[in-house]
Amino acid sequence: MKRHFIIAYSSLNDMLLKIGDVISQINAALLLSHGIRRNVEITIILVKEWAEIRIVGRYIKNYRPDFESASGLLRRTLVKGECKGISFRRIHYNKVNVGSDIVIVINRRGLKVNYILNTIKHKVKDKITILLPEAIKFISTSKRSEVYYVNIDENLYTNDQIITVLNILLDNIGLR
Repeated sequence: MKRHFIIAYSSLNDMLLKIGDVISQINAALLLSHGIRRNVEITIILVKEWAEIRIVGRYIKNYRPDFESASGLLRRTLVKGECKGISFRRIHYNKVNVGSDIVIVINRRGLKVNYILNTIKHKVKDKITILLPEAIKFISTSKRSEVYYVNIDENLYTNDQIITVLNILLDNIGLR
């Protein structure tokens, strides 16, 4: 089952100022102890430039968890527009459309994680999308998507910790 994480930054400059956090989030989504998660896709929305960086785990080659490897791939992608499973492109519409079966939104007013995961365990068919708090207002979901709000307090956890916890929980309930 595919997983799609969506993250948003106010601008390219803001993302570059927080490059350590960005790389930690990418590593949390992509890396396992023994390799790369091939079923993961990450979209980083840059609001001011209205562009997106899309990372597809299936096509990533020679990715290592160190910051030099990841920042080099991101730099090459920003310069060339595409590089080994990572693409950078302008978005020509107002919102990013998500057509997944299940959309999980990280929100303080949501339900507990275990309740949601037990509910969706038997419903997921193809793809699950996880929206981190900053990305919510830049997304539109399709009519067939079921949207669930999960309460993981972003004041207690960083985004990379939230991504890691959700990956582990999804693995544990058998959604691999």
